[in-house]
Amino acid sequence: MKKQTLFGILLCISVVALVLLFVETNALEYKTLKSVTETRINFDSHAGGGNSASQPRAFNESRKAPLKRISIQMSFFVYSIGEHNNIFQTAPVNGGLRLELTKPGTLAVIAGARNTRKFLPYVLTTNLALKEWHTLAIDIDPENHVVILLDGDRMDATDPALAYDISNIIFGAGFSATRPFDGQIKDASISYQYVEHRYSGGTITALRAVFLVAALICLVLFSGLDRRAVAIYKEILADEDDGVVGDLPEANGAGEKAAGVVPPRTERDASRRGFGNDEAW
Repeated sequence: MKKQTLFGILLCISVVALVLLFVETNALEYKTLKSVTETRINFDSHAGGGNSASQPRAFNESRKAPLKRISIQMSFFVYSIGEHNNIFQTAPVNGGLRLELTKPGTLAVIAGARNTRKFLPYVLTTNLALKEWHTLAIDIDPENHVVILLDGDRMDATDPALAYDISNIIFGAGFSATRPFDGQIKDASISYQYVEHRYSGGTITALRAVFLVAALICLVLFSGLDRRAVAIYKEILADEDDGVVGDLPEANGAGEKAAGVVPPRTERDASRRGFGNDEAW
């Protein structure tokens, strides 16, 4: 094999291995911290159908990236309690955070989690007063340290299993909007930070160009090898066509054929076997 061909093959293998290494290790990836804030969120289930405040406020954020921090603040007023009333949610069912109110007066934050139940309940009170204004503040930091303030009473908790999404924020309902809240929400706000993964466009373009050039080199080299292989194969076939394929004599026969010697038929074959053109054979 020629040195140029060997060098080309090694170059192709090296470039492919380099590209695979970059892809597998996310070497071209960089991360940025993004912040989102929604404020002045109001809701009143008794406002009447013609009032926009009577409809739950929804924000389809679709944030599946790793969350760094979330803060929620609001004032709320409860008219009545049904079987399950959700004041807000950040994701459907048990995938995010939701504030749930159940009879007789239990208020709890239900958070998504990586455990057998798929959620974590943080019970704030079992005797919430109706028809009174309450204040609520929730803060969760990147280390899953949860701080909840209900009417000034503080709850602290840390759980490594905590894992919640922000994909469908709703104020005035929860659990995929199937559990409405009978009450008011005033001046609610939600803010959160998440990690956004990005890739350097210029670097990716340059890497694609290098990979394309390497692929073209490989294509040229291997196509050349194919042509040489075909030429050698044709030459072998031509040699076989020039050879004598005769029937061997009977087992009791004699002579060169019986001895398995097939004399060349052409001058080309004679020269290949070392015979001179004028030598009798």
